[in-house]
Amino acid sequence: MTAADRDRVKVGLDYFVPNYFHQIPRLCRDFMKIDVTITTVSPMDKSGYFSFGTANDFTSTAARHCGKLIVEVNQNMPRVFGDSLLHISEVDAIVENNVPLLEMPPPEPEPEDEIIGKQIAALVPDGATIQLGVGGIPNSITRYLGGHKDLVYILRSLGRVW
Repeated sequence: MTAADRDRVKVGLDYFVPNYFHQIPRLCRDFMKIDVTITTVSPMDKSGYFSFGTANDFTSTAARHCGKLIVEVNQNMPRVFGDSLLHISEVDAIVENNVPLLEMPPPEPEPEDEIIGKQIAALVPDGATIQLGVGGIPNSITRYLGGHKDLVYILRSLGRVW
């Protein structure tokens, strides 16, 4: 949860269900009644497929298990393959909106993030395979891996290794 999410939960505007990120698609599919999903997609290809692009986390599950699906087609959304394609026949409404994608700048590192990140990066040999999460320490580790060679990054998303 982000700080904004925590604040909303504290005042009763949202609910928090403890879970792992990879469990969210199953929660959407098996335990939620999703009336409407609205998401941004890449432009449709000649075969009638959009791509969820950068939004293919649990959004694809919500899109396939909702009452109504509205897509915002944005030429700036990159086309991503894998289990990220959505056919026009699955869509209830289309809106076009070509705006720059939102970017979330990383927060300023805490002093301890930098100390830990530098020490961990020093332990990583060239040619290593590493998995990093999200947050201050992983961000600091990546800053100190700049001189390394032939690293393989593993992204764990929805319980899969990419």
